[in-house]
Amino acid sequence: MLEITKQKWEFLQEIYRLTQEQSEAIAQKQFKTFLSLSRDKQILIEKVLVLDDSFQQQYDDVKTKAGSEEYFAAALSKQINLKEMQQLVAEIEKLTDDIKLLEVKNKEAYRKMLLEIMVPLNKSMINREEKILQYKRMNDYKKRKMEH
Repeated sequence: MLEITKQKWEFLQEIYRLTQEQSEAIAQKQFKTFLSLSRDKQILIEKVLVLDDSFQQQYDDVKTKAGSEEYFAAALSKQINLKEMQQLVAEIEKLTDDIKLLEVKNKEAYRKMLLEIMVPLNKSMINREEKILQYKRMNDYKKRKMEH
């Protein structure tokens, strides 16, 4: 169980690093880099979920084998160093909170980046539609003039 927890901590450190890189990609308006980092993060998140399932299964096994609550703590302490586990869990909680905070900032910055991209596109589309409408009016005017 301790090894699973250590591996989760390592994956979370990598997720945090990728989240920081996403912040930089957003700041530099590197949309493709941001998406690539998102894919890399998703792979790690899926690995963390697998670790969580594995941890829970091992935890449940120890609890079942212990038979009662009073023997559970003793059985668990025989399998892992509880102090080290508690320290790792505290570090994981802090790292998870740091990732969440950075994700919130990234989400807002990403939204702003998309707006900055979309506004000129929308204006361009409106201008294009106006030009097409003007061309049609001019063409209709010329047709009417030629008929008279």
